[in-house]
Amino acid sequence: MEESKQEQNKKRNRSLFIYVSLGLLIFFGVQRYNQTINAPENSTFSEFQTQINQGLVTEATIKEQSNTVEYKLANNDSLFQTDYPEGFEGEIFKLLIDQNIVLNTDTEPAGMQDYFIAFLPWIFLAGFMFFMFSQVRSNGNQIMQFGKSKAKELDEESPKVTFKDVAGAEEAKEELEEIKEFLKSPKNLINLEQKFQKVFYLLGHQEQEKLYWQKQ
Repeated sequence: MEESKQEQNKKRNRSLFIYVSLGLLIFFGVQRYNQTINAPENSTFSEFQTQINQGLVTEATIKEQSNTVEYKLANNDSLFQTDYPEGFEGEIFKLLIDQNIVLNTDTEPAGMQDYFIAFLPWIFLAGFMFFMFSQVRSNGNQIMQFGKSKAKELDEESPKVTFKDVAGAEEAKEELEEIKEFLKSPKNLINLEQKFQKVFYLLGHQEQEKLYWQKQ
């Protein structure tokens, strides 16, 4: 009964792990898809400077936390992104102001959601490895328990069955009488012995034939 409950709990935990894993995979896949769709196109810093001097840049956002600039071009709805060297915020700010470009700044650090999405694959991998190790450990315990004797040690408090408890069993009496009558006749014993000898002889003869043909 306890083993069946343990098996049910294992199946329930396995199903829960599978559903949670699928949910995390779907969530992570949607997040990655949205990031890919909305991701800006990369450009070099020299291209960014050239586009500013040509008057093509209409709006820009300086992200100091990642040393990047996201900007938009005239007659183009796409979003572009470029990296700038460390400490160049002032020069980029002055360059954009001189060209009358709409300027935004983003100095907020990444939120918890961003960190969670970044670490989600590692969390999923750690959970998957923990699940696999737990399965291997449970299977190993079952293998180690294989072949163990299920005999229980009897003590004084254990219920004891005596001959009196089964003395009234008619089927047992009939079987004992049949065995008794069979053993009373020496002829039956001789026939039984001859049958055993015949079986042993046939088995030995077959083994000798196999050995003979293997040597040929």
